[in-house]
Amino acid sequence: MNAKTIEFANQLKIWCDKNYLFKEKGDLYRFMDTMEISKSVLTDAFRVLYGNTPHGYCLHRKMEEAMKKIASSSWGMEDIAAQHGFCHASHLSAVMQRKCGVTAWQYRERHRRLS
Repeated sequence: MNAKTIEFANQLKIWCDKNYLFKEKGDLYRFMDTMEISKSVLTDAFRVLYGNTPHGYCLHRKMEEAMKKIASSSWGMEDIAAQHGFCHASHLSAVMQRKCGVTAWQYRERHRRLS
């Protein structure tokens, strides 16, 4: 991997950190299109440097931030999902189930018991 590829991957990570709440994958892909490197090379470099694809990284960031809100607030799941870029609470819960092994509601209940 050359220095230019690493630079593009770092720029993409900065974009992801600022824009991880994007509503459509197209937003991410449009940004990637502005770079002078192929999406596949950029995605491979990003995966090597950050351990995930750009989309996976953004999804993980969205989920992390939603989990913080679930644990620290009494907000409804629909509100938390909407604020964190998920189309509805069941989508947030399904992503959490797939990635963490618990639904959003289970996570909130477990966190409340530990507090």
